[in-house]
Amino acid sequence: MTVDSLYLHFCKFNRAYVLGQTQVYVGAFRDRLFPVVGNIEAEAEKATQKAWEEIGSRQGYEEGPDFGDMAEQAQDIGIQVYEDLDFIRSQLIGLGIAGLFHLWERFLKEFLSRELRGNAQEIQKLNFLGIVEKLGELGWNLESEPYYSELEDLSLFSNTVKHGDGPSFKKLLEKRPDFFWPEAMKFEMPKAGTRAENLRVEPAQFDLFSNAVFAFWKCFPEQLNNEGKE
Repeated sequence: MTVDSLYLHFCKFNRAYVLGQTQVYVGAFRDRLFPVVGNIEAEAEKATQKAWEEIGSRQGYEEGPDFGDMAEQAQDIGIQVYEDLDFIRSQLIGLGIAGLFHLWERFLKEFLSRELRGNAQEIQKLNFLGIVEKLGELGWNLESEPYYSELEDLSLFSNTVKHGDGPSFKKLLEKRPDFFWPEAMKFEMPKAGTRAENLRVEPAQFDLFSNAVFAFWKCFPEQLNNEGKE
């Protein structure tokens, strides 16, 4: 079916709604969830100190306590606590980032499906690059926007979190090596950047991506058109 003139209207209600829901999501993670596992260094230090006191209170030293051995045992416990909490923190932040992309994608596809009646199934199948292409067909060159690179990174980051090694991981590693831990920063890791497990998942990434999503919705054109498209 040929559409001679089709206009898509992104009204003030649409903008207020998606911005509001995105703010609720971002705020929940940033203000409520992330602080729960925020200062893991202090938790690890506390665990080390507690272990030192417990080990020191044990009886049975015939020639006096071996302070070197005590310190090593306490330090090992502190390191284990840090690694466990770091794993939990990484999983939580990764979940937040993957969910942020899903939320952005869902809101956008819902709007396009509603406005482009009869194309809902096609739109739901679009990946990130497909969405960019569709917006281009409607008159908005998203790639020219200053926050486009961060949106693309969000897509790649989210896929890497969910699927591990794969095309998105390789592309993200090539584009943003700073998103991966140097080998020396991780215990028992392979050469830096050779696996998706080296992905650096931190609140800074969440803030970067959420700012890009907010910028996208604030700049979303009030009117798009699909004049003469089939």
